[in-house]
Amino acid sequence: SLLMDHDQITNGTFVLDMKSISNTDIEDKKYNEKLIGHLSSEDFFSVEEFPEATLTITESSAFENNEATIKGDLTIKGITHPIEFLVHHMDHTVKAKITIDRSKYNVKYGSKSFFKNLGDKLIYDEFTMDVTITLKH
Repeated sequence: SLLMDHDQITNGTFVLDMKSISNTDIEDKKYNEKLIGHLSSEDFFSVEEFPEATLTITESSAFENNEATIKGDLTIKGITHPIEFLVHHMDHTVKAKITIDRSKYNVKYGSKSFFKNLGDKLIYDEFTMDVTITLKH
């Protein structure tokens, strides 16, 4: 849910279904399923134990030039950290690119934050979620 009052987001809570993780850039079905299985495992997001992640908006600036800053609490794997990101509002749509540091949420596999000398086995700590929300009036 997302609540807006004129030019400001006043409240919002989002639930992410972690069991819906998908991959769109590996066409080979076998390798695609292998990647999804690994991302769902305890090495990454432990989706059986933590089937949902949540984002709760705690603060928002008013929109200026169709842009606003959002602050909130993001919970992944039962771990909550504050997060801040920009949102863009056009017509009946709100869009955001949210960058998340997985190491803050105990997602360790291949992370330089937890392991040294990974060489070409390193997996970046940050990932980005592209979010598009269509508003109803």
